[in-house]
Amino acid sequence: MARRVFPALAVSALVAWSLFAFGSVYRWTAWPTMIGAVLLALVETPRFGGTRALRRFDAALFLFLAAAAMQIVPLPPALRDVLSPRLAAFDALYRVDAGLGDSPASHAARPLTLSPESTAYVLLFIASIFLIFWTCRTTLATGGARRLARAVSWLGLAAALIAIVQRALSPGLVYGFWHPLEDGAQPFGPIINRNHFATWMILALPICLGYLAAHARTHRSRRPLPFSFVRALRMANSRVLWLWAAGAMMLLAVTLTASRAALMSLALSAGVGVWLRRRRRDWKGRWTLGVYAALAAIVLLAWANFGAIVLRLDEFTAAGPGGRTLIWRDTIAVARDFWLTGVGLGGYQTAMVVYQTTMREYIFNHAHNQYLQLAAEGGLLLVVPAGLALAAFALAATERLRHDSSPMWNLRVGALTGVVAVAVQSVWECGLITPANGVLLAVAAAMVLHRVPPAEETPS
Repeated sequence: MARRVFPALAVSALVAWSLFAFGSVYRWTAWPTMIGAVLLALVETPRFGGTRALRRFDAALFLFLAAAAMQIVPLPPALRDVLSPRLAAFDALYRVDAGLGDSPASHAARPLTLSPESTAYVLLFIASIFLIFWTCRTTLATGGARRLARAVSWLGLAAALIAIVQRALSPGLVYGFWHPLEDGAQPFGPIINRNHFATWMILALPICLGYLAAHARTHRSRRPLPFSFVRALRMANSRVLWLWAAGAMMLLAVTLTASRAALMSLALSAGVGVWLRRRRRDWKGRWTLGVYAALAAIVLLAWANFGAIVLRLDEFTAAGPGGRTLIWRDTIAVARDFWLTGVGLGGYQTAMVVYQTTMREYIFNHAHNQYLQLAAEGGLLLVVPAGLALAAFALAATERLRHDSSPMWNLRVGALTGVVAVAVQSVWECGLITPANGVLLAVAAAMVLHRVPPAEETPS
């Protein structure tokens, strides 16, 4: 029993550490995440493969890491020019020593990436996220999904309350006293970017609701009673009440961020969850869960600032210096010129020094579209293995959902809808550059793909 409990507690501690201790900065927070991933792997040695679908997914992840590593391998100038012809033109504009003719630097082997240090750093971070996924998947196969779901729900409740209070008392400060170093930062809760805070919440909220549905299904009355106030009281035990409170507060926090991408992704992912439940033809307990959803909607209507949300929706096609359409246009130019090998993971901001066409009050540090940024930084070299990984994940998730008949199917669906929500939000945001979000995404993916052990078939 103790062996099953400790790894789940270790994963929960890593999720909490990444969110509350180092969620406020982008670059520095990845080092503790990398160290935490290694320590977690020492607690529970990750196992790879399993079913054919899982083996394909793991192989695609390894292929992605190998392709990314190729970007930092020094290559002879002739081969480098063949693989990425636009690098020479970029160097002529960016590098001081590019026009020195026969200088030793002009004949030295150099990597494909524009920023080798940044690429190595991002590669290590992505590898640590994959390691967390593999370790967490191994941990959940031996038990602990319930504990981990409860931990994520508690952390989501705490982060939501902190964010709501912070927004009311000190909206420009993290935890009420720390001023972010980034100019123009909009902290929300423990994360300096409200859109990236919303990313964490749209991952945690479906996990909380999925566990609530699993708990409700397990503890429903054995006799088919019509819905009544008495039946609702029977269902409303202490765990259901705090799970509902956590879900309501997280939903309220997402709404208060006024993140248009997060709200739309939540709505679309909820539709995916309803569709999956409809295909399963398992509607027992739907009235009770419907009451909980209605109560959450009442909280939302009472406290949300819908005027701010409408104003944010009007900014979708903004044409100002930071408008997404202009950022995307410049990003597409980078992806077109470096279509085969990209500018290197983490090299986006370096590329924008040359490619940004808007005013230079600041240089774009990300594309506000995770897919465009991957195309610009990785080219076909990384887009192809990433696409293979997404396809393999979809097949593996379908297989797991088909063969899981336990109440924990609801938790699996909740985690999957969270992953879908982030995938949709990534059309407008790059929330995964915040390490806390990468950690929780790895945990959610592990919840989707893990094998349900006998001990987890009846959640408490």
